[in-house]
Amino acid sequence: MENSRPFEDSDQEINHALRALGYYHATIKKSFALNKDCWKADFNINPGQRVLVNDINIFINGDARNDPDFLALLKELPLKQGSPLHHGQYESMKSKIESLALESGYLEGSFTEKN
Repeated sequence: MENSRPFEDSDQEINHALRALGYYHATIKKSFALNKDCWKADFNINPGQRVLVNDINIFINGDARNDPDFLALLKELPLKQGSPLHHGQYESMKSKIESLALESGYLEGSFTEKN
């Protein structure tokens, strides 16, 4: 197949996209047909069981521990126990915490662990 590299790499691309949404056990069946005027790619994707958040523990240490803005932020974070894992939401949570820390003058904050 001429210039079929995107089709050949499609499994990796599809798996990468599904993992971002919490699907780690997808099965992908694909086919590629080429005639003189056109090509056709078909994908049958079964994403499998979506990973759910089992537990979330966020600890704010130091002076920010009792900061009302941090306490309010922790209550409104989107990932909760039992919710589907979504890496975009996870990264957004981290970004919101980092942004609030910087805006509030907590310049030495860091994330120490993630599982």
